[in-house]
Amino acid sequence: MSMMEQFQKLDDLIVEHTVPPVQTMLRNQFALTREQVEAYQASSDKQDQTLAQQAKTIATLQQENQKLVATVAQLQTPHRRMGLDIGHTSSDEPIPPGCDFGA
Repeated sequence: MSMMEQFQKLDDLIVEHTVPPVQTMLRNQFALTREQVEAYQASSDKQDQTLAQQAKTIATLQQENQKLVATVAQLQTPHRRMGLDIGHTSSDEPIPPGCDFGA
């Protein structure tokens, strides 16, 4: 039985087993409770949708990151094979013979 069906059944029981003014007070209080539950459910549904979208976005970004890492690795590898060291910043290694920088 769905929540809405349960609400309707409870409302029917209030009408069937109570008389005014108690009936009116119970139905008014029940209507407020019902509205709060419906608002909570709508908020919960929206949060579920947001979390699902975030999970998809994260998965997409992780795949894109893997592709970028692979691309960077491919771009760096040929330079090292040819003996070029692009971006070389280590001052611990001597300058290769035959390179006259500043003479």
